[in-house]
Amino acid sequence: MRLILVRHGEAEGNAEGIILGQADVPLTDRGREQVRRLGAALAERGLATIFASPLRRAAETAEVVARATGAPVRHLADLRELNCGLAQGLRWDEVEARWPEFARRYTAGDDGIDARWPEGESGSDLRARVGRALGIIVGSRASSGFAVDRPPDGDVAIVAHGGSLAWALQQLLGKPLTTWPRSGLRNCSIRELLARY
Repeated sequence: MRLILVRHGEAEGNAEGIILGQADVPLTDRGREQVRRLGAALAERGLATIFASPLRRAAETAEVVARATGAPVRHLADLRELNCGLAQGLRWDEVEARWPEFARRYTAGDDGIDARWPEGESGSDLRARVGRALGIIVGSRASSGFAVDRPPDGDVAIVAHGGSLAWALQQLLGKPLTTWPRSGLRNCSIRELLARY
């Protein structure tokens, strides 16, 4: 099965460096244009299914791809972005000022994966959620510890967020799960993998 991982189009706050987390914000005009081009690029791919985060920016992106490809969309809550709790809507410098100990721990290398955002999640929490989603999508015991659904026949798109897709790549590529992934996924970027199960 070929997996096509797609980050949502530019959303309100992305260009300004705002921490969105699970804030349910729409795409910007630029983001809608990115998504329109994305749909055109994937129109002939013959997608079987699109799995998407239910957050608005990813859902909007997935719906455009669905219209272009004819593939159905299935929303998975576990594909949502990291819950940044009280920091959602702030810039990083504001987070450092309000929660200096958290900011130090979060950026301290390996230790940062277990640093919990104020009233939010840790990287370990997000890693576990994404693993469950991959278990459903790929049907692989290796990714989640259990098999849930039969994998769909054909190419599958996963439309989600920078953080959740970075963890998906980390797990699918068999990279270490003890440090933050460094995938650098830009808005509307596409990564393709061939999954064997």
